[in-house]
Amino acid sequence: MTPTDPSLDWQPQYFNDYQSEPYRLGEVTAARISGISKEGLNPEVVVIAKIGAWYLTALPSEPESTRIFDQILSSFKLIE
Repeated sequence: MTPTDPSLDWQPQYFNDYQSEPYRLGEVTAARISGISKEGLNPEVVVIAKIGAWYLTALPSEPESTRIFDQILSSFKLIE
């Protein structure tokens, strides 16, 4: 968790096939951002959630971990 908004590192100009969609984690609104990094040409996914004054960032790193991560998030409920 960090007090600064990490979404500045996840802007469309850094990715091909950039997608950003709202995501709900229980009562918390988050963003799920994905794309192909222009620098490393790797697929990347991040979920950024603002919880109070803090930002939570989750970065699965491989296709299999992304699939599992999506399954976990679909059943996740955060309590503030």
